[in-house]
Amino acid sequence: MQSDDLIQQWKKAVSEKNLPNTDAFKTLPLANSEKLDEDILSLHNHFSACIDCLSCANCCKTTVTVFSHEDINKASRFLGVSKKEFIKKYLIEDMGEFTTITTPCPFLLPDNKCRIYEARPHACQSFPHTGRPHFLKRLNAHKNNLKVCPITYHVVSGIKS
Repeated sequence: MQSDDLIQQWKKAVSEKNLPNTDAFKTLPLANSEKLDEDILSLHNHFSACIDCLSCANCCKTTVTVFSHEDINKASRFLGVSKKEFIKKYLIEDMGEFTTITTPCPFLLPDNKCRIYEARPHACQSFPHTGRPHFLKRLNAHKNNLKVCPITYHVVSGIKS
């Protein structure tokens, strides 16, 4: 199936509020989580290869991004500005956490590419987090990401089939 078709399936599911229920995963015993992680990683790799994120970029358009101190250092160096200037221009601090001050992301370019791609924060590098171990420990994030990311939608839908 083509990237655009997979994205359209996801958009339709979101608009019809027909998203997979992640609550079923809460009843799985943690002993099975390693096998589940393997299955999900396989689905993640498949759908990440099938879906062109630049055709969507919904994550960059609709959510804020968390920046660690290391992420701030890396991105500010990449842009050639001081950490203080970077924070003032692009971030807000909330309860000790730094996030982008606007949506869409201030680094999102018109062609859906990232202005700081080479220095993007860890949260962006690992998004949508379906390829990371311990899937069951991030159920709330996955549930939220079903509305944001077609990869998450297809991975979660695939594991339930």
